[in-house]
Amino acid sequence: MSALGAGSTLCDGRYRLEEVIGRGGMAIVWRARDLQLERDVAIKVISDVLASDPSFVARFEREARLAAGLNHEALVKIFDYSIEAERPFLVMEYIAGGTLAQASGAELDADALAHELLGAVAHIHAAGIIHRDIKPANVLLGTDGLPRLTDFGIARSDET
Repeated sequence: MSALGAGSTLCDGRYRLEEVIGRGGMAIVWRARDLQLERDVAIKVISDVLASDPSFVARFEREARLAAGLNHEALVKIFDYSIEAERPFLVMEYIAGGTLAQASGAELDADALAHELLGAVAHIHAAGIIHRDIKPANVLLGTDGLPRLTDFGIARSDET
């Protein structure tokens, strides 16, 4: 696999990687530019080590399917899932405000945040999904003031 860096493109040049905005145990998240629709997106790229493990690739694809099947204002929207050069990636809504973990110490309306996030959790549960990783690092804060829950990497559906 070739190394990814700022300026690299995915999907035949559609998405241009701009900067790393997050890292986790399974993937790196980039702020990228969708050159076709002229908008910023977030792209979660599975790590090179895990991309060669079929069980992790299946888990990553399951994350994409579970999250893409949900529609709620307090959930990050999933736009696409693909594989390029044996490297799976997920294209998501870009939320510019950073994470709740990064906002530590900032004045936030805890009641409003809790209300929005509990609505998202209720929506997820009604769809038969358990998120299993709700934490400040997985809550993004939009410039509109709304929180968005993300990262369905260890979520489970009723079927599992």
